[in-house]
Amino acid sequence: DISLSELHSGFIWLGLDVEEGRMRELLCSIDRFGRQKISLDDWRTWLKQAGGEVEDEGDTPTPSGALIKQISHGSPDAASTPIPKVPDDKKHEIKITLEEPSSWSSPIWTSSSVESVSVLQPLGRPELEFSLRAMGLEVGDKAKRICLGHVLSSASHSAMILKISHSPDSSGWFHLPGQGSSPELVDAALQTYFPNPSKYRQLWHCPAMPSDANSEEGDSQRDSVREEEQREEQADLFLWEPVAPPGFKALGLIASATGTEPAHEALRCVPESWVIPAAAPSMEWSNSGLGGQEGALWTSTDSKMRLMSFGLDPPASGKLFKDDFTLQEAEDACGFLS
Repeated sequence: DISLSELHSGFIWLGLDVEEGRMRELLCSIDRFGRQKISLDDWRTWLKQAGGEVEDEGDTPTPSGALIKQISHGSPDAASTPIPKVPDDKKHEIKITLEEPSSWSSPIWTSSSVESVSVLQPLGRPELEFSLRAMGLEVGDKAKRICLGHVLSSASHSAMILKISHSPDSSGWFHLPGQGSSPELVDAALQTYFPNPSKYRQLWHCPAMPSDANSEEGDSQRDSVREEEQREEQADLFLWEPVAPPGFKALGLIASATGTEPAHEALRCVPESWVIPAAAPSMEWSNSGLGGQEGALWTSTDSKMRLMSFGLDPPASGKLFKDDFTLQEAEDACGFLS
């Protein structure tokens, strides 16, 4: 298997000058299993699909001339606009903050227990922009708010989403919120530091079921009837693990009621170097005893994000190194891409 840096070295040896961002795109498209490494089988499969010259299984796959051009410059149908960069002298003005969601989605899934647990998606406030044209001012909330993963209803009171904003230095005594902020700088920070996953892997499927293993049976017939009246049939639950681009990490999971892979835009990743270990999570729900592949849903206990995680045993979880910081502080403390 070869890593991103080894793949890049191989292309340089072939005389191909490929930018780092393009290398990440190639690795994600070739890596079929999200391991952030490429095997010979991965390379052979991708090369055949992309137009490489492979005569038989014993040959070493080699790229054709047309494919070399595609590797160097990207697909002719792909957008050629490079990812914008945040200037070094502006990094101290880009703020990353955990904040409360403005609302929650309708439950994506709900367990069938009397004390039910639901999976929710946190929703950020829409971008607010307004003008005081008489004063020549353009002000408002031009921040971006991103979802890092879905949350269990038991933790929704303290869960957070991530806000990326630009707070320019103010030289005057009077400064309105959002005045002078740059949406372009916010977009540059979003694209550079918080990419979408390259794809998702289906982590677990809990089939629809009429009851919950976590509900205790009543001692009397009356208790049993009352419990059954409060239950509703539990729908299918699919859990998806994001596959982050090299150098980044997905902190949470995505849930759905169908087996269709979620949209890449449903979640964003963070720089791996900004993530530190979090305390062991607490178990909120389990399908133990109900048949099928056993699994449990967990919630982090010491992070304001309170993201959902999955596993039979307490899964390892991570959190951002701080709840409120600037890009400059993050790079000074943690670096960016290792």
